[in-house]
Amino acid sequence: MTRAVARPVIIRFPYRAVSWLTPVAVLALWELLAQAGILPRQVLPAPSSVVAKAGDLIADGELPSNLLASLQRSATGFAIGASLGLGSACSSDCPKWPKRSSTAASR
Repeated sequence: MTRAVARPVIIRFPYRAVSWLTPVAVLALWELLAQAGILPRQVLPAPSSVVAKAGDLIADGELPSNLLASLQRSATGFAIGASLGLGSACSSDCPKWPKRSSTAASR
């Protein structure tokens, strides 16, 4: 007759549940504190009022046009910064290129 070996009970921490519930709990606490007046509306408005205002701005057509303008400014800044960074990196490394290629070719 074979004896059954009792397996230890493994209690696993619910990481997935916690990873989803933590932001929900933070938003709920934020909403409660804002509705109670503990958080000033000018500094940290309630999430419900932010969503309502976003809906109003989308309905007016103001939000999409402003987002497009911000995207254009961000893309322009990125293009300028990337080209300056790439140009300065290439110019600071150019004197080393012939040495690298000649040592790589001799191996």
